[in-house]
Amino acid sequence: MMKPIATTAVIAVGYFLLGLLGLSLAIAPGYATIIWPASGLALVAAIFYPKPAVFGVFLGAFFVNITNDWLNTQTASWAVAVCIGLTVVLQSSVAAYLVKRYVGIPFLFHRTRLVWRFVVLAGFLSCLIGATLGTAVLLLFGLMAPEEALLSGLVWWGGDVIGVLVVVPWLAVIFPALFGQRFEHPWRLIGGFSLVLVVTVLLSWGSAYSEWNKQTKEFRSNAQLLEVLLNNRIKNSVDMLYSLVGLIKSSDHMRVKEFETFAQRVVQRDSSILSVSLNFAVAGDDLNAFERSAQLSYPEIPFRITESARDGEIVPVTPRPKHIVVTYIHPLETNKVALGYDLYSQPDRRFAVDQAIAFQQAYPTSPLSLLEDTKAVILFLPFFDDVQKETFLGVAIAVIEVETLTETIVEYGRLPNTELYLVDEDNASPDPIIVAKSKSASLSAVDLVQRYQQDDFQHAVSFDINVGAKAWRLYQVSDSRFFKQPWVVKFVLACGFLFTGAFGWFLLIVSGHTAEIESRVTLRTRDLLLANDELKASELEQSKAKEEAVRASHAKSAFLATMSHEIRTPLNGVIGCLALLMSTRLQPKQQELAKLSQQSAESLLDIINDILDLSKIEVGNFVLEKQAFSLPELVEEVTHIFVLKAEEKGIVLNSTLDAVPNVTLLGDRLRIKQILVNLLGNAVKFTQQGEVSLHLSLTQQKGQHVMLDVSVKDTGIGISKENQAHLFQRFNQADSSTTRRFGGTGLGLAISKEFIDAMNGHISLTSEHGVGSNFTCRIPLALVSNSEADRSKTSATKPQDKRHNERPVFNAKVLLVEDNLTNQIVARGLLKLFGIEVVVAENGQQAVEKADAQCFDLIFMDCQMPVMDGYEATRTLRQSGSGATPADVAIVALSANAMKGDKETCIAAGMDDHIAKPISQDKLEAVLTKWLP
Repeated sequence: MMKPIATTAVIAVGYFLLGLLGLSLAIAPGYATIIWPASGLALVAAIFYPKPAVFGVFLGAFFVNITNDWLNTQTASWAVAVCIGLTVVLQSSVAAYLVKRYVGIPFLFHRTRLVWRFVVLAGFLSCLIGATLGTAVLLLFGLMAPEEALLSGLVWWGGDVIGVLVVVPWLAVIFPALFGQRFEHPWRLIGGFSLVLVVTVLLSWGSAYSEWNKQTKEFRSNAQLLEVLLNNRIKNSVDMLYSLVGLIKSSDHMRVKEFETFAQRVVQRDSSILSVSLNFAVAGDDLNAFERSAQLSYPEIPFRITESARDGEIVPVTPRPKHIVVTYIHPLETNKVALGYDLYSQPDRRFAVDQAIAFQQAYPTSPLSLLEDTKAVILFLPFFDDVQKETFLGVAIAVIEVETLTETIVEYGRLPNTELYLVDEDNASPDPIIVAKSKSASLSAVDLVQRYQQDDFQHAVSFDINVGAKAWRLYQVSDSRFFKQPWVVKFVLACGFLFTGAFGWFLLIVSGHTAEIESRVTLRTRDLLLANDELKASELEQSKAKEEAVRASHAKSAFLATMSHEIRTPLNGVIGCLALLMSTRLQPKQQELAKLSQQSAESLLDIINDILDLSKIEVGNFVLEKQAFSLPELVEEVTHIFVLKAEEKGIVLNSTLDAVPNVTLLGDRLRIKQILVNLLGNAVKFTQQGEVSLHLSLTQQKGQHVMLDVSVKDTGIGISKENQAHLFQRFNQADSSTTRRFGGTGLGLAISKEFIDAMNGHISLTSEHGVGSNFTCRIPLALVSNSEADRSKTSATKPQDKRHNERPVFNAKVLLVEDNLTNQIVARGLLKLFGIEVVVAENGQQAVEKADAQCFDLIFMDCQMPVMDGYEATRTLRQSGSGATPADVAIVALSANAMKGDKETCIAAGMDDHIAKPISQDKLEAVLTKWLP
């Protein structure tokens, strides 16, 4: 007898405690809980203890609902608690029947199909009973709005489902005998459950904190916006009174018509102003005279000065030292009784007027009740004599309807689940007075201020609203931690607990499979060993493949750096020797051939640079350089490269220079030149007879922007349709026979397309096999103004136009550190053109020794040398202070490396400047001018 009672009590207490845990996870507004762990306990109890479970689950559910009602509303709805308790009992009983009927007991966790059946029947399907009936109970008792029923029902159902998924695995591990299971390592399972649960709780807490922080900022920002809007609205009303006072001072004698016209405009402009009036200060001895004077302005209305008696009746005024009489008022028809009224006779008006006079600013009364329950404040603005500043003349008054003044701002600017109050804390009474509040606001002014001072709200901010010399206080408060639905937090909670439940079931399934797996371990040992050996071999191969890939990547970088250095070194000799040759006296034909050779060598250098640029493009380090250049000069330079080649093949190269627009453009001249070289080179290469034509035109775009249209047309072999698709891919030509017949790497068009795409341009092709091809490209550029073009042209041509006897001469001694004999000859020859004494060192060690023995004005330092490289030599020279050459002598890197970061490496080693080989006279002259005195 005692055992069933004890079991019932344990179930009831357990359900109650887990119910409180579920309520603690509820998130306002709405208090919808994402997980209801008590549903899992109710299910397990109904399966294994069906009779005690009926009473235990009912009692637990009943007391949870009573407790929840009391905590939230301080009331207890017994009928609702009974009905919900019965729905919970019905749900758990149906779920237990379905599990016993279609899943079976003891439960076989290793059978995944049965696990899915349990989850669907006991979780998703059975939980619909409690959610549906529970929502119906709340609707029946009027505790839920109909429009909230669907969402609340879904949340209720989801909470019960998650509760079943999360709690049942815990109970299965804690009470394995009930489920007919034996787990080898139950504490490991509990540890796994706990870890996932802790992670879920931490993620949920972090999400909740982030959402709370965001809503806190939004809460304050909204209050600040309301403060600005209210202050501006009230300031407009105060400014109106100042304009009315200005009207008085600008008029020698105020007339009723003049006042009516002005006041009517004021009322029409500001809907919150019910009436305005001018009220003059009158001494007691001057009452009769003032009446007679004022009567002249109102010939049809008797003007009498009146006051308010103690019982509120309007009576003739009793002379006192000071009276403030309503002299002009608008609208007059509805306020005739107020004409001549002594405002100073009422204590509340007198207090506001005295404050306005004392501060000499506008000052409002406390909210007053007018006809038809309209609340308003009277705003007083005193005015004084212009000559005798302290002489009080009267007050301008505006009667402002509070509801109209604040309704739009207070009501429509309100956040959900928040309350707004506009409070007058400084008034004639000891307690604060509410001027205006939002419709849902229910606190008194005293309670509001007291709770705000005690920090008793979840969110609360306040700001001053200035009304002349007085300040009202705007309070924005909320009792909800989240005044908006924190859907993100709820989503994180739901997903986290769903994952926790799924992980728990996964661990149970894995543990259920353990016994079966262990029985087959012996039979599969040989297979596992073989698989393990294969896995090790595969891992070893993958490791080798990874190491080979890393080595290949390093080899590629080293290859590019080495090729850059090794190709530039002889190319430096070629270009340097040509430069030295051109500086001698040559015949015109020899001069032209030398110039063409130099241009071809420079084009080869450009190609090498573009191949390096292709590597930069692959790693995202490619950068376009913009400079001003002459389009005709560029076309002439490109066509000269292919004139001889075209003549040798007996084809015509058409490029009419007169048709090329004579303009100066801003763009990457080197890349555009390379594009033209690639297109013309291909056209000449693949044309055996006929002609190759180059046509350029400019299309004006917006502002200084133009579109350069380039067309290269040939009568060559043409390209078939199927081969055009991959023509712009790297290392691809039309077909393999093209490579064998004409040669080439297939990089030209790929690089050209990369350049054009980087310039936001477009390249296209129309071709017919056996007829010819037409490559067209469009490149957006910018026009350079005439003055800038002249300066650019002067700057560009000045070094080229110098005669031999105009070349600058430097009286200096330079140390040339270079291990390559060709480069020594070229550099020494170029330096001697400028009258410089040159001393050569073949490596860094010799450079250090010669710098110690002799004084040099400048050092040109190669980077890669035997014995001691240029970097180490530079660091040694910088640290030495006892040699003949000073430690701070200018050192310029003379490097054949052109990869990204080479210049930065030189500067980091202590060098002052950097020149990439091959060296031109222009580069050398610029460096000498920069570093030599």
